[in-house]
Amino acid sequence: MKRWLPAAIVAAALVAVILLRPGGDGPPAAPGLGPVPVRVETAALAPLARRFTTVGTLEALLDTEITSKRTGKVAAVHFRPNQEVAAGELLVELEADVEEAALREAEAALAEERRLLARYRALADSGAIDRNALEAQSARVALAEARLAAARAAREELTIRAPFAGVLGLRLVSPGTLIEPGTPITTLDAVDVLKVVFALPEEWVGRIAVGDPFAATSPAHPGQRFEGRVHALATRVDPATRLLSVRGRLDNRRRLLRPGMGLAITVTAPPEEVLAVSEEALAVHNGQPSVYRVVDGRVERVAVEVGERFAGRVEIRAGLAAGDLVVREGTQKIRDGARVEILAEAAP
Repeated sequence: MKRWLPAAIVAAALVAVILLRPGGDGPPAAPGLGPVPVRVETAALAPLARRFTTVGTLEALLDTEITSKRTGKVAAVHFRPNQEVAAGELLVELEADVEEAALREAEAALAEERRLLARYRALADSGAIDRNALEAQSARVALAEARLAAARAAREELTIRAPFAGVLGLRLVSPGTLIEPGTPITTLDAVDVLKVVFALPEEWVGRIAVGDPFAATSPAHPGQRFEGRVHALATRVDPATRLLSVRGRLDNRRRLLRPGMGLAITVTAPPEEVLAVSEEALAVHNGQPSVYRVVDGRVERVAVEVGERFAGRVEIRAGLAAGDLVVREGTQKIRDGARVEILAEAAP
């Protein structure tokens, strides 16, 4: 009798290992012990607001590099770095002695031609001269007006103004600096509203639209949340990355953000109804997510395709149907085909 004792101990140990193995399927209830008591729940539809977090880059809504159209020496600088300016505000003047003289000469020439035209009209009314002479003088006045307009334009090119309202960058010139066309003077950014550029996976094509809100955070301002809205969507998905380019806009009147900064962007889609079960009902068998469905007093293990987890629940994309009963409590005590006794249906 004693020679059978070690074998009995080994068998008992193996049974204990099987029963206590984490995540394993326990043995079926013995025929004489009856069904295994479990609690179940019903797979049901639940609202899910999908979220996606990505990285975006800030850009100015309008931005430009201020340069000169003409070669010249800086006579005066009328701005300071980081100054807010209005559209048309004077920034830099170049030396313009020659252009000023040409402008005064053109103004004087036009005044003289206009005086002669008035005299010719009086003479034409009295018949002292013919109409041809009057028309010739009118043409000379028009030519003088064109020369004056050209002189004014040449003079204006030596005054550099802000093309739109915004904030100036660093000052890169000083009085006496000789600059040429294209020489950087400063930068100008419209920053009351900033543009943020980011991308979403192609499955978001049907979930996002112009006008939808998004949230943004910056490491420069921990704990602060910035709200924006989608302004434009690309008309196509990039075939290489399978990403959809998105352009959003953020209010920046507090001047907390600057072009070039990176932001964490979180986009939330409108809620949609998805099939879901509680996380407790989900099991893993051979690396495959599964649940135990109750049919006619027995359980059957069903492989499922899971989606997102939310509020203690798991989205089930395939494998179950709405209304199916699944085991929520007691999954460690059963295996495929076991008879079960339903104690109560657990609340979702």
